[in-house]
Amino acid sequence: MTRVPGPARNIVAAVVALACLGISGCAQALGPQGDKVLSSEDIKGIAQRERDAGHPETADLMSDGAVDKAAYDQAFNNLRKCMTEGGYGVSAPVINPGDGISYIFTYSSQGRDRSAMDKFSLECEQRYWAAVSSAYANTNEQTMEEPVRAAAQKCLAKAGFSVPDEARNAKAMAGDPLKDQGAQRKAALSCVYESIYKIHPEIKSAGLSW
Repeated sequence: MTRVPGPARNIVAAVVALACLGISGCAQALGPQGDKVLSSEDIKGIAQRERDAGHPETADLMSDGAVDKAAYDQAFNNLRKCMTEGGYGVSAPVINPGDGISYIFTYSSQGRDRSAMDKFSLECEQRYWAAVSSAYANTNEQTMEEPVRAAAQKCLAKAGFSVPDEARNAKAMAGDPLKDQGAQRKAALSCVYESIYKIHPEIKSAGLSW
């Protein structure tokens, strides 16, 4: 999870390869990772593991083998409730311009110890947010905001990579990771983040799901 200095830190709804917001052991709990799209059975399996882990709220949202916008919003509401009941602030979410579907938001320590907030937030995320948000990003169509897409395409062209206009998300811009030892993938990651932060300086930390 990217951590931002100061009393608040940006939280991203999705991360590269479903790394589950940096929670120790969570990537394994999520099941298939990387470029593989989660199937309905995969999601049902994750739901069962969440239930076994004592996370019934998350399990219920995934038990039908799909994660739609309503389930995603409910997971965020569950996370926000967990944080506010712990005495911390949560900002209103904004749509991530890098994928067009995930939420970016911040926590506020409300003047309390940040390390304690970080520990508490990871516990809330693990119970209410991580599995749902990662599955949502993995199974729903991502479409980059047009100014960000155009800027990333131009950045990649300067780096020597030709990206067609129909490449509408980071994964499509990344090319074949086996073709050039991942050079285009690395360039795409750098260019997309650079474009997000240049066009949206108010965003201090964003995440992408491949």
